[in-house]
Amino acid sequence: MAGAFYWSLYLVVDSSQGYKFHATNKIGTALWQYECVLWVNPQSEDSMPVTFTKIGRIPEDWDYSYLDYFLNSIPMCTPDTDRAREPRFTCRVWFREAIRTLHAAEMFVKCADVDALERDLVTKATAAEYMRRSIPLPRFLTTNAVDAEGWL
Repeated sequence: MAGAFYWSLYLVVDSSQGYKFHATNKIGTALWQYECVLWVNPQSEDSMPVTFTKIGRIPEDWDYSYLDYFLNSIPMCTPDTDRAREPRFTCRVWFREAIRTLHAAEMFVKCADVDALERDLVTKATAAEYMRRSIPLPRFLTTNAVDAEGWL
């Protein structure tokens, strides 16, 4: 299931817009690139995000450029930490490294266990996808009750 979703970070500006930070190979090219873009109305039908989960915060008087400073230099390749488990680079691999980078900065995200965060997000996204399609959840799909504040 991991990798079946598109992975990005989103910084809320107000109720209708924010900044999306992600690795993309749009236009179908093989080249991955980092992108930081203003995302207007992310909950629209066109965008179709599966789920939003709060995993960090920045001070009120800071803007997207503080996150961009840390994220724009993440290489578009599988880091050594993930090499054994990741056969190829994807936006999920970039997301995992972005979480590690922000955690290491000790200002935005407190998440020492990227694997646990990924499992939790996959579970939430899978459940949301089932609910969106009105498909009954399988009985084996469970989640550890991780308080959202646990990732802050």
